[in-house]
Amino acid sequence: MGSYGSPQLLLVSGIGPKAEVEDLGVACQVDLAGVGKSLKDHLMAGPTYKTPPGTSGQYLSHPVKSVSTTFGIAFDD
Repeated sequence: MGSYGSPQLLLVSGIGPKAEVEDLGVACQVDLAGVGKSLKDHLMAGPTYKTPPGTSGQYLSHPVKSVSTTFGIAFDD
C-alpha cells in the first residue's frame, strides 16, 4: 500500500482524529490528531538525453552495446 494509502488504512483501523474515525463508523482505538495531515507530493525528476532516432531502444535491448555506450568502451560486433 505504501505511503499513499497509509492514512486511509490507519483511519479505517481506528487510528486518527477521533471525530474523523467515528464519522467513518469505526470505533476509535487511538485518538491521534496528525493522521492524514501535512501530506506532501514528492517531486521526481531525472536526466533526459536526446538520442538519434531508432537508437535508444536498440542500445537498451543489447547488453554489450548498452555497456559500451554507458562506459565509453568500444566492442566489435
